[in-house]
Amino acid sequence: LGSPYSIADYTGANPELGTLDELKAFIDEAHALGMHVILDWVANHTAWDNPLVAEHPAWYSRNWAGEMQPPPGTDWSDVVDLDYSHAGLREYMSDAMAFW
Repeated sequence: LGSPYSIADYTGANPELGTLDELKAFIDEAHALGMHVILDWVANHTAWDNPLVAEHPAWYSRNWAGEMQPPPGTDWSDVVDLDYSHAGLREYMSDAMAFW
C-alpha cells in the first residue's frame, strides 16, 4: 500500500477502507447529523502504479536525467511528482475534483 498519499485512482476509494457507496452513506449520515466531512485530496503527486504514469507520462516532472521523479526536496519513494504546466493534466484534475 505504501503512503496513504500515494494516489492510484483520483475517482475511486481504497477498497481496504470501503466502497464509494459506503463513503457516500457516511457523508450522508454526517450531514444528517449536522456535521461536515473534509476529504484530504492530494493533487501534487500520484502513486507510481497510477494509470496516468503509463497513459500520460508527459504529465510528470523529470529529474536532470529525464526520469520521472518524486516531489523535489522530499525523500518520498512511493510517489511521482506531477507537472502542472500541461493543460491536459489541469483539465483532468479539475474533472476529478468536480467528481468529489
